[in-house]
Amino acid sequence: MAIQRYFRLLPLILFSILTAFILLNLGLFFCQETGNVTKSTWWLSQHYNFIPNFIEMLKQAFYGVFFQHQSSYNDPLWTMTYEIYGSFLIFGFLYILGKTKIRYIAYIILIALFIDNYYGAFVYGLLISDIYNNHHEITNRIKINQYIPILILIIGIIIGAYPPVNPSINSIYQYIELKNFNSMILYHNLGAMLVTISIFTSQKLKTFFSKKILLYAGKISFATYVIHVIIITSLSSYLFLKFNKFLPYHLNFALTFGISITMIMIFAHFIQKYIDQPSVKTLKLAYYKIDQLFKPHSKN
Repeated sequence: MAIQRYFRLLPLILFSILTAFILLNLGLFFCQETGNVTKSTWWLSQHYNFIPNFIEMLKQAFYGVFFQHQSSYNDPLWTMTYEIYGSFLIFGFLYILGKTKIRYIAYIILIALFIDNYYGAFVYGLLISDIYNNHHEITNRIKINQYIPILILIIGIIIGAYPPVNPSINSIYQYIELKNFNSMILYHNLGAMLVTISIFTSQKLKTFFSKKILLYAGKISFATYVIHVIIITSLSSYLFLKFNKFLPYHLNFALTFGISITMIMIFAHFIQKYIDQPSVKTLKLAYYKIDQLFKPHSKN
């Protein structure tokens, strides 16, 4: 799994960065102008305000995204460095500690070490998996009252939505802001953990999230992740500027939003079907061939 991880993530990342590179060269990003109109100069206007370079683009796609938090060609890819190192952290944890009782001490150490770092989310995920699969008495206590998982879900959503910009100004988040920690990252991690726990411990939530449309959303989630900002900064921004000439702001937003969501889902569907799915199958086949090659053969 550790060997596969990089190659599992690479195809869609490379595709998205190449797409952004081509659009940038063709001058098809309109985010600077749209950011000025929408007052999103702090975010939207900051995208694609550089001269593209082919060699640097390839370096970023194959190395910088994974190991140096580089994401100038596709902003959401800043998470990929956490993804790759976080995966190695989990694989290393399982390989070294496995099911030994020492792992409980390791959990405490890692949680303290990554208390306000996104690597903490990986530790929480592993801990939840461990408890769910090996300590049913704990999950059963939560399941006793059907309303407890719902309460956990609500709390998880609220603290997981901790905003990155001025959280303490005129919002409920001013009451939970911490002085000695990175509140945003800490609450994002805890929120994700609580949402996961609530679903694991509630049959109703499991049933709800097992609906076909939500399973499909999960299926295309990686493709959605790599393409959505590229569409927002190109097509969505272009439409917003055109509609802004004859539509009131809120109607312009609603129309642009509806078209954008539809296009993101359509693009994500085809990216998942024709790029992600074939690459996963190829990777599994290659892994199987390599695994068979290095397996000791019977002398018989």
